[in-house]
Amino acid sequence: MTRRADFSNQEWAILGNAPLAAAAAVALADPGHGARESEALITAWHDGGALYQNVIFIQELVEDFNPERPRFSTPPPKIEAVTILEEATQLCQMAIALLSARASEEECNAYSNFVIHIATQVAEAAGSGFLNFGGPAVSLSEQSTLRAIRIALDPNLI
Repeated sequence: MTRRADFSNQEWAILGNAPLAAAAAVALADPGHGARESEALITAWHDGGALYQNVIFIQELVEDFNPERPRFSTPPPKIEAVTILEEATQLCQMAIALLSARASEEECNAYSNFVIHIATQVAEAAGSGFLNFGGPAVSLSEQSTLRAIRIALDPNLI
């Protein structure tokens, strides 16, 4: 079982910041719903922890990187990204590379699903269309962002 102790502070920062960056990328793909998306991020973060109770390092991430009261202070490495989506996909790729070297396939899949769960909940938080009526639950730009994040977490999806 993979644990926090298996990673340096900088590596741990990558693992914790990738899901937060993915959520931010989705939120910014269709801006204007900040409060609902922030609430969805916090709820999804905690729900994600409950979904993966058997994965110790995800439990430790949920505690250390809680968006309501973060305790972990090491920033992720500086990434030369033009957009938040580029930063999010790079962090996701780096996280999967780290996990692939140290974690089981089950743990890697759980982490990918954890990130996607959070990003999807943020995307579904606001709806779309005029006054959030009549449009799909997830806008086309959010769908595109979610697909880019999925590919970053699993390049076999291309």
